[in-house]
Amino acid sequence: MDNDGYLDLILNNIDTTAFIYRNTGGAKKQTYLRLSIAGAGQNTRGLGTKAWLYSSGQVQYAELTNARGFQSSSEPVLHFGTGTTAVVDSVVVVFPSQKYTTLRQVKTNQHFVLSEADAEGKQYRYAPNHTESQWLMDNTNSIVPLFVHQESDFNDFKRDKLIPRMFSKEGPALAVGDLNADGLDDFFVGGAAGQSGAVYFQQSNGRFKLSAQPALAATAACEDVAALIADLNADGQNDLYVVSGSNEFEPNDLRYKDRLYLNTGRGMLQHCADCLPALTGSKSCIAAHDVDADGDTDLFIGGRTVPHSYGKIPRAICC
Repeated sequence: MDNDGYLDLILNNIDTTAFIYRNTGGAKKQTYLRLSIAGAGQNTRGLGTKAWLYSSGQVQYAELTNARGFQSSSEPVLHFGTGTTAVVDSVVVVFPSQKYTTLRQVKTNQHFVLSEADAEGKQYRYAPNHTESQWLMDNTNSIVPLFVHQESDFNDFKRDKLIPRMFSKEGPALAVGDLNADGLDDFFVGGAAGQSGAVYFQQSNGRFKLSAQPALAATAACEDVAALIADLNADGQNDLYVVSGSNEFEPNDLRYKDRLYLNTGRGMLQHCADCLPALTGSKSCIAAHDVDADGDTDLFIGGRTVPHSYGKIPRAICC
């Protein structure tokens, strides 16, 4: 606000005057470097410009954006705090067009205005100074057959005009664990309302093969939003717990009821309809831990929303 190099704070309050807080910088004065951008074309302030500041073996990075949340903003300036440094080694500025400008041996406590039109014409690509190995590979084709999550065409906004987002499309659930006791991780992927979830067993060659699970098909009406694979009846075999959510059904609809599938051997799952109370609320997550240290698995199931009554606090369950 006062161009002294220290960022100040302005709070725009509801139904009262704004508050302005001046940054005095404290007892020990620090140095700074500020960059404004004269952008090319209609992006006159150069939003999206990136800058790397190199000084004493350290690197600072900033990207120019003035978005700071709902009805909030900041000035369109790249601001670097440089401690007690009087001169920084260099600053590399890359504009949205990928043109770039390099400043060397830059004195601090300055405010530069850099023009994108005057930048070098070559395109700049930031390259790290080390060789990165490939840690992740796309193994989609190792899943046979592929699972495609298929949402219904239900639109929350047609019924609940003022909700901030849709709560009927928050799946699919995913859980990993060894269901058939062969020492390899298998996985469950949940379906949308009206779509059955699926269990895939891992093969010795690293591929995943779909396992026929009639119990899952029989409960396909529910929306699977979270899941857990764990030994839930202490018989030495991993079971499957599936959390139901969504917002498209009436309150207390049985399609909001969670499901527990017990492992009957070699990964075959059986729905235990009487194992759980009728937890008919829209839920979001599940976590397992022995909370009371009695040697068995306890569960926390988090509530997501109250259908047709957004804003009410949903119920969370511990069991």
